[in-house]
Amino acid sequence: MSNYNTICHSRGRKRESSDFIRRWTPAFAGVTVLILTWTCIAGAEVPTTQGPELPLWEAGIVGGGGYLPDYPAAGQNHLKGIGAPYLVYRGKIMRADREGARALLLRAREAEVDLGVAASFGSRSKDNRAREGMPDLDYLVELGPRLSLTLSTLGGKGKLRFFFPVRAVFSTDLGDFRHRGYTSTPALHIRRGLGPNPFVFAIAQLTANFGNRQICAYFYDVAPAFVRTDRSLFDARGGYIGSDLFAGVLLPAGKRLRIFTGAQTLVHSGAANEASPLFKNRLNYALATALVWTFYRSPRPAEFLE
Repeated sequence: MSNYNTICHSRGRKRESSDFIRRWTPAFAGVTVLILTWTCIAGAEVPTTQGPELPLWEAGIVGGGGYLPDYPAAGQNHLKGIGAPYLVYRGKIMRADREGARALLLRAREAEVDLGVAASFGSRSKDNRAREGMPDLDYLVELGPRLSLTLSTLGGKGKLRFFFPVRAVFSTDLGDFRHRGYTSTPALHIRRGLGPNPFVFAIAQLTANFGNRQICAYFYDVAPAFVRTDRSLFDARGGYIGSDLFAGVLLPAGKRLRIFTGAQTLVHSGAANEASPLFKNRLNYALATALVWTFYRSPRPAEFLE
């Protein structure tokens, strides 16, 4: 995901000069989602040793867009897009695939611990009525360990897993980085192959989102300088941010072209900062579509699958 009297400030000309870049360029095009999401899609694999082998390396171009909330519990959605090259590597230790760029730290038969990266879009406050006159929300980059437990292999057709990541959050406007706090986002994740093609599958994930005081303040604090008649002073607290359910499918559109489409429902009822004047909707939604074109696959196969 995704403090703040100290971080809620304007960068003046610096922000204006990077305005176009901030709208259309991801903070880290690493190897996914949902800036690091699209590339995760491109690296998808079915957890079975049967069927076609997956290549060790894969490279291509990914482009797509989504209609996404400006921030958790925001009152408005906006169209946001990404277009970038991607690289997938399926190594034993270092990996860059559907779950982002990460290093495998510990692996057992049904459990593993890795160090991973995730990212999310920023928002311009001038485009959001509730945040008008306040500083923009920059792109967020998250880094930290994640425990992954395999609960079921779905009869060899997929996996049901439990994720427990704890990550440090940093914001960037492509000019500098600032630490914004910590998040924990436990999730149930299911992925099922749709036939023998390892690049065709469906996924669903149910996630609960928690953050400390600092990251919650980034979204919900209202400092004295930004108080107005319809926006009262507010000091956010850490805790529950909300839950979301995501479902999507990746389908072939030719030998090297794939289409991903997905939808997400976000529920913020019971969140720790419902009283904030920036907390507008208890129920939000997001829609996304992407095209993934692969122009290279290494002749050497991956040494093992998950």
